Formats: sequence, C-alpha cells, structure tokens
Amino acid sequence: MRIVSATLALAVSLLVAGNLLAAEKEKGKPHGDRGAGQEMGGPLSFLKGIDLTADQKSKLSNLMQEYKPKLVDTAKLFDSVLTPDQKKAREEAMKAAKDAGKGPKEIREAGRATVTLTDEQKAKLREVGKKVGPIYKEFHEKVMDVLTPEQKEQVKKKWESRKASASK
Repeated sequence: MRIVSATLALAVSLLVAGNLLAAEKEKGKPHGDRGAGQEMGGPLSFLKGIDLTADQKSKLSNLMQEYKPKLVDTAKLFDSVLTPDQKKAREEAMKAAKDAGKGPKEIREAGRATVTLTDEQKAKLREVGKKVGPIYKEFHEKVMDVLTPEQKEQVKKKWESRKASASK
C-alpha cells in the first residue's frame, strides 16, 4: 500500500511539474531559462531556501537542461494514464486551490483528491513509476553532488520535516 501511495504521490508531483512546464511554455519563457538560482520549482523545489553559489547555480542549471527532456517525458508518461475528463477535473481543482492562495502541497492534494483512479490506472502508474524512478534517482544524486556537506544536511532536515508532516 505504501508503494502505491508513494507512486501516486510521485505521479501527481510529476503531473504538476508537467503542468508548470506547459504554463511556462505558454508564457513564452522556457522553463530552463530561469536558471537554477531563481525561484526553485519542480524537480529542484527541495533546494528552495538553500543559499547557493553562482557556480552551484550554473551547475544546477546545466543539470536541468540535461534532464529537462527526460523529466518532461516522464511527466507525459504519468499524464497519459489519466482520461481527458480526469485531467480537466484535476487542472480545475488545482487552479481553484492556487487562486485561493493555497501552497504547493495543498494544490497537489487538491488535484490528487479530485481524481479517482481505476485499478487499471493504478497498475499503469506502478509500471510508469518503475521506469521513471531510476531517472529521478540519478537526477537527485547528481544534484546532491553539487551541494556542500552543510547544504546536504539542510536538504536532509527538509526531507525529514516533510516526512514528519506527511505522516500526521
């Protein structure tokens, strides 16, 4: 059950990232052009609030450029599991939550709560999760390699805090 929950949480996170990438394209601002040091979001959101050097920002920006096609493709894989009606309902719920001033976690939860997956969709998500898990693991390891030991400790504390909040 935990694997299904983790896979579904990852799926929704990736779908949100995909929506954000699409929104950036619509605005005429490619996602990767913002630079890693500006408004951390998507796959680098766990670095928000961590003081990065110019060199680290450059390396992270390069990593985003390298992994962006893979990450967009993974978001598309997850997105392909939902029906058009589910996608529309999810997007409307997420927009309403955003318009109501909710934070990223609440926005994702609003999208997740709106969509009821069939057993077949859950099975497809598990399969997709098996394919994309290694990509995210590799990306995360490369991002962590850019950080200093102190920054890695900050990230570790953030993750522990998130896990504690999620288990409440």
